[in-house]
Amino acid sequence: MSFKKVCKVCGRTFHSAKYSSRFCSENCYVKAKNWAQETRYLLDKEGDMRTLNQILYHKECLYCGTPFTAKNTRAVYCSPRCGKLHRKAKSDAVKVASGSENSGFKLVVSPSAPREFYIPKVCVCCGKEFIAQRVTTMFCSNACARKYRAKQKLEEKHKRITAETVRQNIAIRDMNSPDSEYIMAADAARFLGLSKRTMIRYIQQGIVKAKKLPKMTLIEKKHLREILESDVSYRVRTKVKIDIPKDDSNPIFGGEYMTITEAAATYDIPLNVMQHYLRRSDLQFVKYRNTRFYKKKDVDRLIKKRIKDRHPEIKEWYSVDDILSTFNITFSYLAGFLYRSSVPKRKDGGKTYYSKEHIDQEFTYLLEIDKYYTTEELAVKYGADKRKIAKLVQRHNLPKITRGSKIYIEKEPFDHFMRLNKHT
Repeated sequence: MSFKKVCKVCGRTFHSAKYSSRFCSENCYVKAKNWAQETRYLLDKEGDMRTLNQILYHKECLYCGTPFTAKNTRAVYCSPRCGKLHRKAKSDAVKVASGSENSGFKLVVSPSAPREFYIPKVCVCCGKEFIAQRVTTMFCSNACARKYRAKQKLEEKHKRITAETVRQNIAIRDMNSPDSEYIMAADAARFLGLSKRTMIRYIQQGIVKAKKLPKMTLIEKKHLREILESDVSYRVRTKVKIDIPKDDSNPIFGGEYMTITEAAATYDIPLNVMQHYLRRSDLQFVKYRNTRFYKKKDVDRLIKKRIKDRHPEIKEWYSVDDILSTFNITFSYLAGFLYRSSVPKRKDGGKTYYSKEHIDQEFTYLLEIDKYYTTEELAVKYGADKRKIAKLVQRHNLPKITRGSKIYIEKEPFDHFMRLNKHT
């Protein structure tokens, strides 16, 4: 494959196997090299301290006239943006000259100015004459552009206003006047000293009676005055409403109700567990002085349901402390074992109990640990590798217990096997 090139010294057309070739022959290459040396000699003779690179690569932008350092000798623009604007200006100039669009404008060419092409225009916003760089420019500045767009948005908004919206705004203004019998939901919330969310909840629960219209909710002022004059508490979040007795001197209401703290003490359950039970339930309660009161019958029924025995056949249980003290193991080891196994358990009073029978089956070997060998002990005793010992036990089916990554081998069967195979 060959490339058609033009020599930079003699101008002759030649074909080269390399795309980067610049000279047609070695002679032209030497001439170019000597020319660089002669130029450097003339600069030194004239007292010019600039280097040859400064002469060849330090240029002025063809579009904006800014001095810049070029990466190659063919560069004529200081940035890609200047090159794009210069080419755009040339194409716009051709369009104006041919009369294809905006034929009313005249092309002004000013060689002395940094930019070559200028188009006189009139600002759409302020009417001021200015010189544009593009045919599509409409404003003399960014401020005029922002003003014009804001004005357009305002006009669009005024167009959207219809007679119906005007009548609706007048109705809302008349309704909020002192002579009106109705008030809007937001104003009613402010009147009662409540938040908008609480007012919406009261309307959904039927505590506050409202009339819903398109895009508005109306409440009668008489109803709001009745709410203020009544003694009923409206802070009840349950589906079933409970009326607070008028006797405020007895917050326990004659012993029929109990608080969360009293329930925790009565049933011997931690306070946080009891809070979890009652707050997650659907039991009805009465709120008096920021304290919740639940019926004793409901609490008793809920607790019996929560602590119901799921394993009636199991009579004996271990707590975590009992397991740790009996078998002398660490808590982390026990936690990992209980996470991996499926030992039956039950919860009572905030504590967890595990089946004694299943725990004994798993950890009985720890009580008689002297009857077992570990692979580490056998490796030291017989001078063999732990893997070989494990394979030996597996091949001859010797009694063993595997717990996690450890293997416990019974001493008597293993010693008997080693005595029989001592000479083999």
